[in-house]
Amino acid sequence: MDTIVFYVHGFNSGAKSSTVARVTEALGDGYHVVPLHYNSGDDYYTNMIDLLAQINHVAIDYPLDNVVIIGTSLGAYYAHQLSQKLAIGCIMINPAIKPKDVLAKFIGDNTNYVTGEKYRLLASVVDSYPEMLHLSRIATTVYVSKNDELITDNVQTVEKTLGNAVNIVVTDTKHRIDDFAKLEDFKHNVNMCSLNLAIFED
Repeated sequence: MDTIVFYVHGFNSGAKSSTVARVTEALGDGYHVVPLHYNSGDDYYTNMIDLLAQINHVAIDYPLDNVVIIGTSLGAYYAHQLSQKLAIGCIMINPAIKPKDVLAKFIGDNTNYVTGEKYRLLASVVDSYPEMLHLSRIATTVYVSKNDELITDNVQTVEKTLGNAVNIVVTDTKHRIDDFAKLEDFKHNVNMCSLNLAIFED
């Protein structure tokens, strides 16, 4: 049975983004990548309900024995929140650990570059995002770039927020990942997290 890989896109992106194909290519055979979608203009709680419903729908047809959630940027934040709620391993890539800070500069008119949808991001939506808390030792790997041009000082933020509770891999990529296969031990960490096996420093 293939490993189920849920992928959560970033802000102003969508389930049909080219990143889904890049993740699929990097993993190869034996993995079934399922893109999840949320509305960047909706509040946190509305999006979480929608994302959970999408996962539950997949679970009707596929046993979620070997499963992992991968997310990039704001999608990494959602991947983490889903992981904590469902006790599913997680891969976060250049995560928006503090979404209120990251999203504040986008308050106002926006365009989703995948769907073309135009919308207004409200301050109340940004305020709806709770602080990220890593409450349980679910298998989690974080790829975070020291050269991220969109989220500055993210290595320090990840280390301060998540500390030794997760496996942190520091990279030198830009915010957007062009080749997931070049991320150190990417497939290995996906496999570890899909089995909920973690590498921790105690």
